[in-house]
Amino acid sequence: MFEAIIVAEAGSRRTRRRMDTATVTALLDEVRTADSRTRDRICDEVAAELLAAGAPPSFEVNSADLRLDPYFMCADRYWRQRFLERPTAHTALECARWMSDYVQDESWGAVAEQWGLGNGFLNRGSVESVDQIAEAVGEAGAGPEAERVAFFVTLFHAGKLRANFCFDELHAFLASSPLSLTATSLREEPVVLALRSFAAFGSRALTVAYAAESLEQAWSSPKRTRHTVDICLNGLAFATPFEEQGQLLRRHAEEAVETYPGDHMFLARPATGFTCAVGTMRHWRASIPPSPCSRRAPPPVSASCRTST
Repeated sequence: MFEAIIVAEAGSRRTRRRMDTATVTALLDEVRTADSRTRDRICDEVAAELLAAGAPPSFEVNSADLRLDPYFMCADRYWRQRFLERPTAHTALECARWMSDYVQDESWGAVAEQWGLGNGFLNRGSVESVDQIAEAVGEAGAGPEAERVAFFVTLFHAGKLRANFCFDELHAFLASSPLSLTATSLREEPVVLALRSFAAFGSRALTVAYAAESLEQAWSSPKRTRHTVDICLNGLAFATPFEEQGQLLRRHAEEAVETYPGDHMFLARPATGFTCAVGTMRHWRASIPPSPCSRRAPPPVSASCRTST
């Protein structure tokens, strides 16, 4: 049985106590009602001991709440460090299999988006080759669980490509890679449609009509998530300039603010749409760094939103 040595504070003294899995579970239950600082500290300590022991968490995760759920917070810290130590599709496979055993079905999608996209972003400096990703396909297995595993690994790699603004590479990966195809029905999830629209809006090889169609499919889905909304707005903001871009961004951004009124990530988007609408794209496209996915420099930036003649 796994045993963790947890560092606990008693007044000004720090003591070490050995805990088995049941005691760790009781401790995480206890900090549900603790202040945020104490909850963060205990989750950090438990995750660190799990990593030191070489044992993944053995408790269930029932939410993707990074503020109040100590079980998710602890598991999030554990897997984040695992990805940082080995930012590969193989780690994503291990994580996906752990999720199959310990993440409840009703929370699986939210956790998959949080960890797949989030850890992809954090490890964007380590983009694997097509051949390296292909190795993960055979390990995904078969059946419904294989779909979920492939979906999660797809999100992880797509998160890297999105963070690096590898528009064409991202579109090709989502459209035809063996890993993405293994996800079968989950390829039509709103978050994947949003990633497809992000890639299409940024590409100079794909049409605005195609990008807009993917955008509206993702946006209108009843299963639309916060990550879906964020990717859609991100794609519009960093798109190759096109006619009506500003109006489209502003309209969707205003709806996002209404849906998530306390989310600071969305508050600036309506203003961004106005900036594009008046023809001053400024730093939005110019701020895209050179893509590590190819040797091509980013395309020249227009001083205004592109209009058709």
